[in-house]
Amino acid sequence: MIANIETKFQCNYETVVQYVKRPITLDYIAFPILVFKNIDPKNYPKIWKNGTYQVKMMLFNFIPFGKQYIKIEELKDKDPNEFIIRDNGTGDLIKKWDHWIIIKKINGNSEVVQYIDRIDIDAGLITSFIWIFANIFYRWRQFRWKSLINNSFKQLED
Repeated sequence: MIANIETKFQCNYETVVQYVKRPITLDYIAFPILVFKNIDPKNYPKIWKNGTYQVKMMLFNFIPFGKQYIKIEELKDKDPNEFIIRDNGTGDLIKKWDHWIIIKKINGNSEVVQYIDRIDIDAGLITSFIWIFANIFYRWRQFRWKSLINNSFKQLED
């Protein structure tokens, strides 16, 4: 099943791309619905690199939600108005979690971007439930993105 959640950000395109590449942004926008605990490697890189990252997921930081492999692929595109990063993941509960983040300049304007979370999900018999969860979770993530943008990313300052 595919979930496709879109929004617009009033933010500089390059800034959104810069922050989507940072694992700390994932941790912030997912919290508190999902909390990721690194397994392998023990720490994320400062900037996502193509590769596989194993994490333990916790719902609301106390309900175990299985292990997941985050498989990062930054897709290079010839279009300077679009950035794509992909997590072609899999895990204990979810056989297929193919998540694409697509960031586009709107009409070539670098100050307004369209942000798309597109997730192709296969979790066997529980796929419908995971699809419903994904729709809620990604709307939450986009809400948290807007909070970051409205506060000039201060929540992520070191």
